[in-house]
Amino acid sequence: MKRPTGFFPATLVFFASLLPTGALQAQDKLSILISNDDGFQAPGLAALVRAFQPIANIVVAAPAVQQSGAGHSITYREPLMVTTVHESDTLKWYAITAAPASVVRVALDELVESRPDVVISGINTSPNLASGTWVSGTVGAAREGALDGITSLATSLQDGGSNGPAAEYDAAAMIIRGIVEQLHERGELNRGLFLNVNVPRNPTRGIMGTVVIPAGHRSGVQHYERRTRPLGSTYFWDTWVEKDDDEEGTDIHALARRYVTVTPLVVNQTALDLMESIQYLGDR
Repeated sequence: MKRPTGFFPATLVFFASLLPTGALQAQDKLSILISNDDGFQAPGLAALVRAFQPIANIVVAAPAVQQSGAGHSITYREPLMVTTVHESDTLKWYAITAAPASVVRVALDELVESRPDVVISGINTSPNLASGTWVSGTVGAAREGALDGITSLATSLQDGGSNGPAAEYDAAAMIIRGIVEQLHERGELNRGLFLNVNVPRNPTRGIMGTVVIPAGHRSGVQHYERRTRPLGSTYFWDTWVEKDDDEEGTDIHALARRYVTVTPLVVNQTALDLMESIQYLGDR
C-alpha cells in the first residue's frame, strides 16, 4: 500500500522505528505524569505504566470514576478526594474524584515532586480524531499539561474497549514509548509540544507506519432521538456515528489505513490569520 498523500509537506514525518530505541538508561530516567479519562483502573493506563517503568519515574493521577466526554471541564466548588492506590520509590498511583483536567492540575500542583518531563494521557479505549478532540477528556487531561508548557501526549487505541486484550494495549503503549524516546533523543521534550496520538486497532497484527498529519474537520455525527417515557413525558437520547473514512491528508483517513497518527495541537485559540482582517471592529 502506498503511504497516505495530501499531508502538509513541512510536517510529514515517518518515524524510523515504532519501538523503543533503548537509548534511555536507568540513570537517565524521565519523570512522567500519566493520566486519563477512563479511570484509575483502565487497561490503557496500566499498559502505559508497564511500558514506561523501565525508563521513567512515574506518577499516575487518574479519575476515580469514568469521565469520557468530559472535554476540558473542571471540578469546581466541591472537594477533590485523593486516594493513594500504590506508592513506591519509582511509582506513585492516585485516584482522584475530579474531571480529567482537574486531576492533572492537582497532580502538577500538589502530587509530583518536580515538574515532569512529559504528561501522557490515555491510552483511551477508542480514537480521538478531528473535532472529537474538543470533547475528549483524554485530550483535556493532556491539554492541562500543555498549558504549563510541558510536552503532553493524548493517546488512544482504536476499538480498544474497556475490556480489550492487554496485549493490544501493551503494543500501543510500546509505540507511544517509542515516540517519547525519539522526542527525547532529539531534544524535543523541552519544547512544550501538545500531541494527539491514535494507534490503529489490533496493533499486534502490524501497522503501516507513523505519520504526523492534520486533524480532519469532523469526527462523526451526533444525533438526538426523541423518545417518550411510559407516563408520556418526552426525552432525547443521544446517538453518535463515527466516520469510517475521510479525505486524504487527515487523521481519520490515515488511521483507517492502519497508520499511527500524530497530530500537533495548540492551546492558544486565537485565530491569528483573522486579526488583521477584522481590525475595523476595534476603536477608531
